[in-house]
Amino acid sequence: MKTSYWSRLRVLTWTVLLAAGSLASCSDDDDKDGPTPPPVQLEDQIEYDGGTPINIKSAIFEVEDTDLYTFYLSPTAGITDMDGMSGANDYLRVMVRNPKGTVDTETDTFEISYKDISVKEATMKDVKSVKLSADYLSETSRLNLYVEVEMESGKTLLARYENTCTEAELPVLNNQYELNGEAVTIGSALKREDPATGVTTYYFYNEADVTEPQDGLNGLTVTLTADVTETTFDLATVDPAQVSVKYGAFQNTENTTGSLTIEASNNGLTLAIDAEEGDNHLRAAYTGAFTFGYESRNYIKVTKDETPERGRPCQAIQLQEGVFQHRDVRHGGRRSSCRPHGGQLRGFGQSDGFAAQGGFGRPFPIGAGSARGTDSPVRLHTLPDVGQRQDR
Repeated sequence: MKTSYWSRLRVLTWTVLLAAGSLASCSDDDDKDGPTPPPVQLEDQIEYDGGTPINIKSAIFEVEDTDLYTFYLSPTAGITDMDGMSGANDYLRVMVRNPKGTVDTETDTFEISYKDISVKEATMKDVKSVKLSADYLSETSRLNLYVEVEMESGKTLLARYENTCTEAELPVLNNQYELNGEAVTIGSALKREDPATGVTTYYFYNEADVTEPQDGLNGLTVTLTADVTETTFDLATVDPAQVSVKYGAFQNTENTTGSLTIEASNNGLTLAIDAEEGDNHLRAAYTGAFTFGYESRNYIKVTKDETPERGRPCQAIQLQEGVFQHRDVRHGGRRSSCRPHGGQLRGFGQSDGFAAQGGFGRPFPIGAGSARGTDSPVRLHTLPDVGQRQDR
């Protein structure tokens, strides 16, 4: 049987066409299901929702509880403190405890936030997947950080940083005291001495025009005992019974670290504190005027024939033998002598049976021959307050 030449040619043609179609089909399938392109390779950059990577130009951190680190990474250059970071408001924030490598996102404490992406315990229901690694080397101030987040909404966040990260600088205080980051302006400064004990206490209040210590005001106090002569102290080595610093929850103890400088002179008062006690960090800085006064027992006692009478300052005490005025106390840095109205005090005897004791605890006698007449009432005048102030 003879086979037609044209028949064989037609079969060959169809075979070639079918093979070409099959190859084309395979090629199309390969184009559709080809390998996934490699992920973006970031280098000190942040990529938000698949957009163009942004360079990280500033990186700082804060520490709480000794091992709870919060890292801030910003595309704004030159940021060194939290005020600058807050002002830029363009940062990636990552919080992690003890940053030493891969974070177990199921059990470890961590938070991630950038723009409208927030990953923390309360928002995990909105998170499809998260990977986090943070390793901070304090010896070299180097942070190795990797963040990969995909939200249920489809938004993504990628970040990689392997560079320097320094602790955020504390803001400069200007006539302020600050406990755990909460700064308060100093409106009044007082120095108070107690001659009976030798104790000097400094008071610093937020309120203005305070001229006397006030129990109802939550101020900063620094107390020094009589045997303390220094003006600068290492709070890790001082005896808290001799050098005491107190404000709010802060009270220095044997475990306190930090420094204190306090000095008063005719030029004004200078204060500087940077101290830590447990979880509390106290700082203070002040240079300026102050009010100075003495503590008193707030009374004057007059004795006649062993019968005492007391009168508070600003009160007149009626006696029987002339008119006297005692001024042998300091008032705002001024001292004046004892003088009667109408005669010179002579000696220190109690020849007339009178003796007076001031708020400082030391007696002063009313001497013989100091009366103007036996029929005139004697009034012992006190100055307005034994602890009267003097502005410096």
